[in-house]
Parts: sequence; structure tokens; C-alpha cells
Amino acid sequence: MARKPAAWGERHGPPASDDTVRGRRMPVVAMVALVLGLLAPLAAEAQSAGKVWRVGFLGDGPRAERAAISLEPFRDGLRELGYIEGQNVLIQERWSEGKSERLLDLASELVRLKVDVIVTPGVRGTKAAQDATRVIPIVMAVSPDPVGTGLIASLARPGGNTTGLTDQVAELGAKEIQILREVVPRTRRVAILWNESNPGARPTFEQTRNAAVQAGLGVATVAIRHPEDLDGAVAQAASGRPDVLIVIHDALTVSHRAAAISGTTT
Repeated sequence: MARKPAAWGERHGPPASDDTVRGRRMPVVAMVALVLGLLAPLAAEAQSAGKVWRVGFLGDGPRAERAAISLEPFRDGLRELGYIEGQNVLIQERWSEGKSERLLDLASELVRLKVDVIVTPGVRGTKAAQDATRVIPIVMAVSPDPVGTGLIASLARPGGNTTGLTDQVAELGAKEIQILREVVPRTRRVAILWNESNPGARPTFEQTRNAAVQAGLGVATVAIRHPEDLDGAVAQAASGRPDVLIVIHDALTVSHRAAAISGTTT
């Protein structure tokens, strides 16, 4: 059996503490503000007509695991600004449940429901929504590199019907490798596991890999595309006896992190 690596690095760290959740407050408020801003031009007319806004939420991953950190904070933000579900807003949810190939069909369902806006976290959900409609406004919750992944033309002038937030997390690769060397100073070799089917994960993967190489670390990379690839990928990574296994954060790797962790034990 392969030995357990000295450390387990997940791209966004350990489960969120209360402080971490509070730290997400600003992005949630900003996302809600974007949605309301898109609806504002119609607000006066709608208010007099008693309109119920229809918000489509397109989630990539299992609802049971992802809703608490994506949909529920969004719903809370709407409520705090006076948008109460069942009274003046209706949220239509669609989730891929780990099958990202379903996203286009799910986005098309939201279009057929004639939602007023589509909110979606991640690159694949945004791309699917863009393929489904050129008219309905799309708000991408967070994207690490919306220009590089082709979601928008530029940050200043996104163009089309898409707006949203970016956390520029891909640019933190060098800093994270630096911290890794400080926390685990004996690190000489790392393995990086990532989901190559997610275009949003590529910038983060490349930044992290390049930073590790520049730091003089030995680097092995292992790619997956489906949940069933994970066991073999972890075994392959462990066979190289890395000191640290870095997992690039995305819906697939987070949803199956327990299996990945168990695969590194002796």
C-alpha cells in the first residue's frame, strides 16, 4: 500500500468556520445586488402589477452538498433585501447532481420557464446558460478567470448578457505554494489532482503547477473527468510517493473529497 502523504491540500482549505462563512458575506451581497440591478429597470412597472420575479438557479454538483454554500446564502441575501420567496420572488432550482453534461438541458429548462434572470456558480454552468439563451440576463456567482475561459470579453466590458463576480483565485497559486513550504518545510515533491473536464479549474491548476516547479519542487499531475476516475487517480498519485497531494477545488473533487482522502491512507 502507498504511504499517506504528509499533508492534504484542498484548493480552498478545510471546512468553513463561522468566520469563513462571514467572510463570504461580501460576495453574496454583491451577487444579490447584481441580480436586483438587472431587474431594476422593470421594477416600477412590475411593482404596480404585483409581479413575482422568477430567478433561475443552475447548480453544478449535488444539491445536498452544494446548496448550503451557494443557494442558501443567495436566498438569505434576497430575503434580507425584502425579496421573500413565495411572495415577490420565486427561485427555480436545477442541479446537475454531479453530471455536468446535463447542464445545457437544465439551463434550457430554465429558459422555457421564462425566468427573469439565471444565477449560476462556476464556469460550466455559465457556459451552459450562455448556450441556452442570448437574451435572459446571466449572473455568474464566482469565476476564477472569466476572460481566460471565454465567458466574457473583458472585466471592464463583459459584453453579451453575462455579468457577475470573479475571485481571481488562480493567481494565488504561487502564494499557496509558498505557504505550503513554510507549513511543511520538508516538502520536496507534490502531486496535483484536478478535474480536466472543468475549464474553470485549468487556470488554477496551471498556476499551482507552475508555482511548484518554480519553487524547485518535483511535480506529478493527475487528471480526472468523472467520479469513477477518482480511485485510480489517487492511487496513481500516491504511487509516486509525494509529500503533499494538492486537490484543485471544483464541484467534482469537493463532492468526492472523502473518497480521495481515504485513498491516501496506508
